[in-house]
Amino acid sequence: MDWIRNRLTQFAERTAFYSGDSALSYASLTQRIDSLIDYLQTDLGAGNQVIAVEEANPADNLAAVIALSSLGKTILPISPQSPEKEKQYRIGRVEWTLHNRKLRRKTASAEPHPLLNKLGQSGHPGLILFSSGSTGSPKAMLHDLKLLLDRYESLAARSDRTLQLLPLDHIGGLDAALRTLCSGSAIVIPEARTPESAGHAIAKHQVSVLPASPTFLNLMLLTGVAHSSDLSSLRVIAYGAEPMPFSLLQKLKAAFPEVDLQQKFGTSETGAIRIKSAGSGKLNFSIKDRDADWKIVDGELWLQSSSRILGYLNSDADNSSLMLDGWFRTGDLIEEDKDGSLRIIGRRADLINVGGEKVAPIEVESILMEMPAIADCLVYAEENAITGQIVVAQIVPQGEYETVQLKRAIKKHCRKRLATYKIPARIQITEKTKYSDRLKKLRSQ
Repeated sequence: MDWIRNRLTQFAERTAFYSGDSALSYASLTQRIDSLIDYLQTDLGAGNQVIAVEEANPADNLAAVIALSSLGKTILPISPQSPEKEKQYRIGRVEWTLHNRKLRRKTASAEPHPLLNKLGQSGHPGLILFSSGSTGSPKAMLHDLKLLLDRYESLAARSDRTLQLLPLDHIGGLDAALRTLCSGSAIVIPEARTPESAGHAIAKHQVSVLPASPTFLNLMLLTGVAHSSDLSSLRVIAYGAEPMPFSLLQKLKAAFPEVDLQQKFGTSETGAIRIKSAGSGKLNFSIKDRDADWKIVDGELWLQSSSRILGYLNSDADNSSLMLDGWFRTGDLIEEDKDGSLRIIGRRADLINVGGEKVAPIEVESILMEMPAIADCLVYAEENAITGQIVVAQIVPQGEYETVQLKRAIKKHCRKRLATYKIPARIQITEKTKYSDRLKKLRSQ
């Protein structure tokens, strides 16, 4: 993996990181990587061991990922504050931890997994990522890190500044950071992952690229940050990680008329997939990735990718399905238009079954958010003795409201725009909706 270090040295005079009032050059980042390699290889020696990286500083985190990949190790990025840390150690067969640039030995709690042995025989570095666990127990995914990193080698040099919101233990956060560094651009770290901190960092450091989830972008609208902060430096807003409601996309287009709204797509299992949006105000896209194949089976998108995971370290049943034909079932429900473009209509796991009729929560949310009286909403399923499930909507009102009148207005609006079985049977008024630490809506109540 020497090409990465060589690439970084080409940008020696540029700034790699901005954080508050401090900045880190590419030259300093490269020196940090070289020092880590010298330090790590003395204790680690040969062989592909699993090292948990727990650096809180994003620059140290990325330096560790690059240094360990150069040494052919398997990396498990972990938030130092993670309540799941011990469980992740055990599942990942962690042998060492790296925290505050200090390496500590940890006795692996089990024999190496066959997939780890297979990776070790290839001589390639590895990467372990955990799913969010929003629809069940988190899965530990093992990537051949070389195959993931190779996808960044052909990136052209750029000179933009990208705000880093997602953590590096998530494929979206890792992809944004590596894509930025391998193109010689700068990563801007906000003080906190809040709309206010994001707005301050964008204005202070003249951020031009904002990768964010629809949930976070809506929070920027709700808090007024989109209008109160100087965001004039923004040129691109890249949204992904969850489906975008069409009505929210239109609000974002109105709030950022000069900004290119680009949809991004990828999964933890396949890595980021290159797509081309149909337009800044449209949800349709086409897959334009020479390293990936796709097909739609029963309305669900299936992918084959050169950077697909080797398998799960804690789910043999899913490994059997994954390895059977080489296709990964994304869980994303897709509509294909006559022109061949695709549109995500929701997640299969989120579908609400109302007496045998299927309801996609994102469709209902988009209709609800057309109403000026609604600032935000969350639609999910609730068990029901008669229909099996019903549609429930949590509503965050906009401005002054009277509860009974607002609920009546919602029902009236939905009757005009939705089939009867899709109309929320229960409406709950709340101050805010729940979202995960990966800035996505939480539908499991």
